[in-house]
Amino acid sequence: MHIFIMMVLLACAANPAVMSRTLFSDSSIDEIHHQWMIKYGRMYANTSEMEKRRAIFKENLFIEERNTINRAAGKNYTLGLNDFSDLTIKELTSSCCGIMNIPSELASSKTAFFNMSVDDIPESVDWRNHGAVTSVKKQGTCGSKGCSYGYLNSAFKFATTPSNGFDGYQLITPGDEQQLLQVVAQQPVAVTIVVGPEFYAFMGDGIYSGPCGPTVNHAVTIVGYGTSVNGQKYWIIKNSWGVNWGDLGYMKLLRGTESPKGLCDITASYSYYSTLTNPSI
Repeated sequence: MHIFIMMVLLACAANPAVMSRTLFSDSSIDEIHHQWMIKYGRMYANTSEMEKRRAIFKENLFIEERNTINRAAGKNYTLGLNDFSDLTIKELTSSCCGIMNIPSELASSKTAFFNMSVDDIPESVDWRNHGAVTSVKKQGTCGSKGCSYGYLNSAFKFATTPSNGFDGYQLITPGDEQQLLQVVAQQPVAVTIVVGPEFYAFMGDGIYSGPCGPTVNHAVTIVGYGTSVNGQKYWIIKNSWGVNWGDLGYMKLLRGTESPKGLCDITASYSYYSTLTNPSI
């Protein structure tokens, strides 16, 4: 019996439409969608748009079944309804993501890092507790950190000026998690990552452990790191999708994976941090 149930769950995981039809009746989907619209202030232009969005919302109810499968696999993060629940993956990718890797020839002259002893690196850091992190923003339909599939370094060139208290930025070598940890121990760091369907639906304070997506398409800020009570290492990342995503706009992302790229390719590309005009400030 248990084997049969697991086969059904796996079949549903491969087909979100089957999940939503299995778990919810049409009347219950109508009510769930209605309550979701009230909670997130969603309004549609006409009946046709309402029906279209309801159908997409129904497909996205696969999250309930994924939560069951993830728990059975020992994963401790939760997926849930949020601002994105009536959008397709294509719409989400085009509106919420828009970043490209920096060409290596543009980065080599700026690669640097803090050379810290392993003994000097704190066990945990959360820069939110030190007044070093601004409030969570919602980027809307603009691609992340610069819009329209730009380079992350372009955003840093625009933002890091002496008038803003910074004289430039430095880069962290791809694939070096220890180097990244050294810098995050001293300040927040901007990184590029890969996001996919479950990432969009992440809700709560669990530690996200994948899956991600095929290619780098988004940028976030690492504002700290730590280790859970059961020994799971994680990064604390700040997103730009508003406070209705994740844990009030933040996520704990699994750290210390076997891959040199890190989970969601978080260490696969050049990472960025600003340098102060006056280091004594």
